[in-house]
Amino acid sequence: MKLCVLAVGKELVTFSLQPLLESPAISNAGRHLSAAEFHSVLHGAVNNLESEVQSGGKPLILLDVRNVYETRIGKFETSTVETLDPEIRQYSDLPSWIDSHAEQLQGKSGLMYCTGGIRCEMASAYIRSKGHGLENVFQVGIAGAVGYKEASGAGQDEVAAAGGLVGLGCSSKLQGLSC
Repeated sequence: MKLCVLAVGKELVTFSLQPLLESPAISNAGRHLSAAEFHSVLHGAVNNLESEVQSGGKPLILLDVRNVYETRIGKFETSTVETLDPEIRQYSDLPSWIDSHAEQLQGKSGLMYCTGGIRCEMASAYIRSKGHGLENVFQVGIAGAVGYKEASGAGQDEVAAAGGLVGLGCSSKLQGLSC
């Protein structure tokens, strides 16, 4: 019989290595979008959600909260939305990046993604708690880019950019997604 040891941790993903920085309250996280809503907003389809995202004339930015190793494989990019890639080595570097790029975030609506969803939860809650003028934060739903891939029905290559999944190249099936 094998003995299984279970350790209870404070966080699923370490948000910061700074011992005095408290993790953000997940209850303050950004609004979850379905894969279809995320795709629609990202690619400029006109609907009520896009109006809500663009409310007050705030420009939309796309924030990739994955690490540099994942973003090198690929990412979402469109010609109509400014994409911010923090180029962080590890996720715990993100709070410092957010704090030092507050001006870039100020007064904009944010659309963010990560691979599985938990990093978006933490990052969106942190941004909103800091009051960087990016209180209007949206994120691809709980399964992150992996869920986007599954919900869209697209092949692995078509959304490799979205989730750091194996494979490169994108087809025209998801227009505007480029690697």
